[in-house]
Amino acid sequence: MGDNETPATPAWQERRRPHAAKRQQCEKEFAAHKRQVMMNLSSNACDHSPKGGVDRKCLPLMQLLNTDDDYVTTSSCSGRIALFHSVAVPEDRAGAEPAAVKRGDKDALGWLLVKHDTLTGREIELLVHALCDGAEAGAGAAPAEAQDEEGRQQAGELGGVWVREGVLRPAALPAFGMVALKMEPFVMHVECRTMEGAKRLLSAAAADAGFRNSGVTPPGKKIMCGIRHAPGLGLDVPLVMDGVNYVTGQHAYVRRLLQVANTKMQGNDVRLRRLEAAVAARLAERGEREL
Repeated sequence: MGDNETPATPAWQERRRPHAAKRQQCEKEFAAHKRQVMMNLSSNACDHSPKGGVDRKCLPLMQLLNTDDDYVTTSSCSGRIALFHSVAVPEDRAGAEPAAVKRGDKDALGWLLVKHDTLTGREIELLVHALCDGAEAGAGAAPAEAQDEEGRQQAGELGGVWVREGVLRPAALPAFGMVALKMEPFVMHVECRTMEGAKRLLSAAAADAGFRNSGVTPPGKKIMCGIRHAPGLGLDVPLVMDGVNYVTGQHAYVRRLLQVANTKMQGNDVRLRRLEAAVAARLAERGEREL
């Protein structure tokens, strides 16, 4: 090699350059997306949930993740007890309405009632009456709606997020389609800056906190970690099918179902607190290693 010749770049370094550039670009896009998500969270923009805002019980975990450079939460539900109305879509139209996958037919009413907490004794009795006696729950649901307003006033603006809590006013049961009682457990989706960060979060959720149905999407433009509990924690019981109310007069049965939903919600809350502790421990462990 002459005095003026530049040493050849090793082949392994040449191979690493495109990967490093791609990673830098992905991290730049992540930072920009995180800024946008945080702006949306502060105003509840792009929130299409029945509540129209972030669940209060999700806030501690969201704050833990969103204040870390490696993560941003993109969607979440702390868990809910609900009545949901759906109508089957005929097979010849099955692929025509992708936006109505959960409700089915466009005439379906969707969420009739939602609460992101356990039901009170009075709420249980109101629902038993509404479901088993065929009466509207309009007048009886007013205190729940007032509770929703009270929850908003108490919560105020917490961490830049407007919090709503309470029960939506249930209407008379529809005389068509299916109405199901649901208890849906906690779920959260988190965008991660790096694959290492995604694996760390997955370990906290699945290995430490027992959210066995969690997973990480293959790294592409975005690295997403979905945190979900294993099937079995939730509840999904049809009460009305093809417009026929099968729980008319079944007061004891429906009351027991609602109590089971409450028990499952209590277990869901315990698991959520366990998840918060597991994530905090993993992040603290990473911080100690980086010192």
